Amino acid sequence: MLYPLAAMRLACVELIFISGLGEVVDKVKGFAEGGVDYITKPFQAEEVLARMKTHLTLSRLHRKVETQNVQLEQEIAHRKQAQEALQRAHDKLEELVKQRTRDLAIANEQVTGSEKRLQERLMFERLLSEISAQFVNIPPDRVDSEI
Repeated sequence: MLYPLAAMRLACVELIFISGLGEVVDKVKGFAEGGVDYITKPFQAEEVLARMKTHLTLSRLHRKVETQNVQLEQEIAHRKQAQEALQRAHDKLEELVKQRTRDLAIANEQVTGSEKRLQERLMFERLLSEISAQFVNIPPDRVDSEI
């Protein structure tokens, strides 16, 4: 069994056990101790080199995947922040649109009221003009009878 300090030092080292012990229990114990492979004696050098190359490739690919995962997690965090900022901007814009719509409704009511009063005034002025026209050419002694 490895001591904790030794285990930490070996955490990034791929352990391949080469042993004369070939029982299943021995192999399982080697894997339990952190080995990635277990080769029993007698062994062939070509086989050991092939296994080493395979484990080094797997280790390199594993580190690459871990690095990419970290990058993806950072990208996800960045995108979440951007999405939250966009949502805040959207919410603010929606509120501004609502406020502007309320302001325009009030202004529209004011314009409608002003237009109605203006039409009433124009109608009154036309009526006054028509009545005035009737009295312009009437002799003073007939005014009382025309009213």
